[in-house]
Amino acid sequence: MNRKSVRTFILCAVIISFFAAVPAFSQELKHNITDKAELKSISMQIKNIRSESKVKMVVFDLVVKNISDKPLRYNAMIYIPGKGSGADAIPEKADQTIPPGGEMKGSVAVLTEEFPTSFSLEIIEE
Repeated sequence: MNRKSVRTFILCAVIISFFAAVPAFSQELKHNITDKAELKSISMQIKNIRSESKVKMVVFDLVVKNISDKPLRYNAMIYIPGKGSGADAIPEKADQTIPPGGEMKGSVAVLTEEFPTSFSLEIIEE
């Protein structure tokens, strides 16, 4: 293959991979987020509970922005119909808060071995 053919092949492979991955991100998201927070991003991945364990969980990584005028702490809750739920505080440590205008990452785990087709997210101020 010449260079042009290799580039064309790689470009086609990237485009096909992108469109093949799109259905994985087409989950239905129902949400209830306090007016004092903004969800900047959400992603999910499947992980083992422990490195030696075979039990899996879906971990949701959230980035939350404090859009109020005072330092706050939030509770994030995820519910997957028919699978279960999980919750955690953002930030995790009880003596910490997110300053006004600040952003912080948090994670919520749900014990299930597959990506959900729908889930509910609730973020409330503590």
